[in-house]
Amino acid sequence: MWFHRYGFFVPSLTGAKTAWDLLEYEKNRKKIVTSCAELDMILEGGFCPKEVTEICKAAAIFLH
Repeated sequence: MWFHRYGFFVPSLTGAKTAWDLLEYEKNRKKIVTSCAELDMILEGGFCPKEVTEICKAAAIFLH
């Protein structure tokens, strides 16, 4: 499908989202809280569904 924009025809992008659409989605997305205030603060409210989150501690280097 083609449509007229800016004086010429361009193909339509079915299902394409604007940056504004993505920002609104991120702001309104539900989160899964952990019941740990510090962790929820780091995760900005909790875990996001349908995403993989890896949590690890900082590497320790021991010098003798």
